[in-house]
Amino acid sequence: MDKKTIHRKATTLRKQVLEYVRSRFPDAKNARQYLHPKYAFEMMGFTYEERPDLDMEMRVVGGSAGIKRSVIAGRLDRLGKTVTTSESSPPDERLFTAAHELGHLLLHGYAIEHRDRPINLLTKRPKREREADEFAAAYLMPRKWIAKDLKNRFGSIPLRVDENLAWWLDKTDHERLLRPGKDADLERARAVSICTNIGEGHFRSIKDEYGVTATAMALRLVELDLIQRK
Repeated sequence: MDKKTIHRKATTLRKQVLEYVRSRFPDAKNARQYLHPKYAFEMMGFTYEERPDLDMEMRVVGGSAGIKRSVIAGRLDRLGKTVTTSESSPPDERLFTAAHELGHLLLHGYAIEHRDRPINLLTKRPKREREADEFAAAYLMPRKWIAKDLKNRFGSIPLRVDENLAWWLDKTDHERLLRPGKDADLERARAVSICTNIGEGHFRSIKDEYGVTATAMALRLVELDLIQRK
């Protein structure tokens, strides 16, 4: 499935969920807090749960007698109409896992039950997993919202990282944020995602604003081309 279709599905569902939330909570003001996938699951008739010991798989490593434990981060059960994430994951990872499972529910109708181990967004993943990641990012971090919040914090869109801004983003090694290259693009985006002040202006980091990891926000900022090196 192409990215455009995935993003359209995420946008459509988000609008439906926000309308659903407003019908239930007429006084709801901060739409961002209702981005949590639990509201989407509820609207779709699914139960969302967070459990301390979602699942543990035991397997022998190689031919040795050693045992390796593998924690399951998320599980989608279509027949039981439940979605579960593991409390062993930090809240920001748990949020993305829930949105990832929402992606599977919307995009991959053939999967009756699906289990996901902890997500590493920087490693190569199967096509279906990448699609669920793409959906999660688009659902949790809408372009218009992100652009507006960046402009409110830094004053311009796209955000151009010059030497002055780079110093505020990383006072110990700001020059690394001025280098060209794909890796440097991600490092700039990561620094922006965790930034909490420029000069005398203090604000909540944009990653915390959306409740996601620095890596998830950085990848989204790069994808949206909202940060450039001046």
